[in-house]
Amino acid sequence: MLRDGRFHAALGTPGGETIGQTQFQVLVNLLDFGMPIQEAIAAPRFTLRGEPNFYRPGADVRFSLEDRLPGGVVRTLEGLGYAVEPAPGYAFGSIQGITLDAGTGTLMAGADPRRVAYAVGW
Repeated sequence: MLRDGRFHAALGTPGGETIGQTQFQVLVNLLDFGMPIQEAIAAPRFTLRGEPNFYRPGADVRFSLEDRLPGGVVRTLEGLGYAVEPAPGYAFGSIQGITLDAGTGTLMAGADPRRVAYAVGW
């Protein structure tokens, strides 16, 4: 990802229907909420799952949230009419990333606690 024409971040994630969801949520955390890369990656996530899959007309779409979100978030969503399925703490996706601090030129890396992963620099 570029910011003002210069490198800002690189992200990578394996998976199927959750790739775009994971990338989007981490990007929102980085760009809109200004979180550092590790915090942006480790933050609670949600997912939409389609049965049998998203690509079938009439698929049953389910909304799940990692249970680390505050209870008020779940109650608000339910009050808006969403059927929310809780999921265990670190359940959705896996992403690793690097960001560049334009002011100092320092690279920072983040690794997802949802899988065995780590960040190494040299």
